Amino acid sequence: MQGFIKSGENSLKPLNDFRNFIKDARENTALRSDFKKDGSFKRGPFTSSARKEILKRLLKAELEHKNSGGSELISDEQLIMIAQIWEREFDSENSCIKIAKEFGRMQNFNTDEPVLQDIDLLDKADTSGIIAKRIILEVIRKTSIKDKDIYDIVSKNLEDETSKIGDKVDIL
Repeated sequence: MQGFIKSGENSLKPLNDFRNFIKDARENTALRSDFKKDGSFKRGPFTSSARKEILKRLLKAELEHKNSGGSELISDEQLIMIAQIWEREFDSENSCIKIAKEFGRMQNFNTDEPVLQDIDLLDKADTSGIIAKRIILEVIRKTSIKDKDIYDIVSKNLEDETSKIGDKVDIL
């Protein structure tokens, strides 16, 4: 790629820069989770903030590439698939689509607002944090069934919390 760039193919420079960023990011442990999705303590997948940064850099490279006569690097369908994966794994705010919109993509795609628009309402409504813990438990139950240990820990913590205040709450 560098040879093409040296011979005048300037539209490839953003792609080369992105490639170099990914190469460096792959080895940067600060951008990785401390554990794999199976729960083992080995270098895991990119963190949510790293994934967002990677997408921003990809879309920036795409925009620069297109402005130099190049083509689209990622389709709207692929962005929707990423948004669905992110929603399942960590994102409730349609970050993928919002990032795409920052770069002129998916302008007509409607993003619903997150269910919990103001997390402070939880604190005002429930000083013991039980509601927040129940919400966390429900999110874990719906998205990470295979992470039963996490579910069990949160569930046990919630049971302990509710028994302290003498209010038996139905565990989800």
